[in-house]
Amino acid sequence: MTEYTVRYTLVQYEDEQTRYSAETVAEMAGVSLAELARYAGEGIVQPHRTSDGSPAYSLADLREVASAARLRREVDLDLETLEVIMHLRRQVVESHRQMEALRRSFMQRERDLLEIINQLRQQMAVEARWR
Repeated sequence: MTEYTVRYTLVQYEDEQTRYSAETVAEMAGVSLAELARYAGEGIVQPHRTSDGSPAYSLADLREVASAARLRREVDLDLETLEVIMHLRRQVVESHRQMEALRRSFMQRERDLLEIINQLRQQMAVEARWR
C-alpha cells in the first residue's frame, strides 16, 4: 500500500478559482510567513480574503512572491525598492498584454479590409462586364 502526504492546502471559491493558503505560498516561494506578510503590507502582493478573513493567494500571487523573493535574495533589495520594481514589472507585463491585444485587433481589421477590397474588386469586375 502506497502512502501519500498532502503538502499544500487549497481553498476553493464559488467561482472555482484555486487559492492557496499563506502557509502554502510561503513554503512554495521559499519565504517565511513574516516575509510574506511584509510583501502584502508593502503592496507587492495583494491576497484575497476568505470568509474568515484569512489571506488566500492566487497562482499569479504565488509567482509574484517567488519573483520578489528571488530578487531580494539575488540582488539584496530593500522592500521599498522591491515594491517599485515589482510595480514597474506589472506595468510592463500589462503593456505587453495591451500591445498584443492591439496587434490581434489590427490583424483582424486588416483581414476584414482585405475581404472588403476583394468584394469590391469582384463587384467592379461584374459591373465592367455589363458595360
